[in-house]
Amino acid sequence: MYFLNVHGYQGHSGNNVFQMLKACFPEVEIISPQLVNKPSIDFSTLKRIIINKADYGIAFGKSLGGFYVCHLNKMFNMPCICINPSFEPWINNVFEDEDLEFLYTKIKEIMGDEIISLEEDGYHYTRYSKDNGS
Repeated sequence: MYFLNVHGYQGHSGNNVFQMLKACFPEVEIISPQLVNKPSIDFSTLKRIIINKADYGIAFGKSLGGFYVCHLNKMFNMPCICINPSFEPWINNVFEDEDLEFLYTKIKEIMGDEIISLEEDGYHYTRYSKDNGS
């Protein structure tokens, strides 16, 4: 068993979640990669870690890391604990256009029935109900 700790935007691999996990679970391997704040690269790094591990893991994600682990949960059926997750990461963070497109794709995969649109002033989402068409 292992824990995967995923920090937030401009965070650090040795964040307070990592410190807490290390103190409370000294017998568990804790993987806490330093991400580069480039969503497509960061997400590939996290997927590689999970694919290369043969045993069972639990993911912990804080802020933007919560967004990532929520998606990892959907992809790998990996249990996750989100701490103050950011499900609209484009609001408080500065990303390049290609990173926004990547995040847009991932949030659509996570949210399922939610419809997300890209407008000139940013991304917007609206709940869509199949029953009433709105």
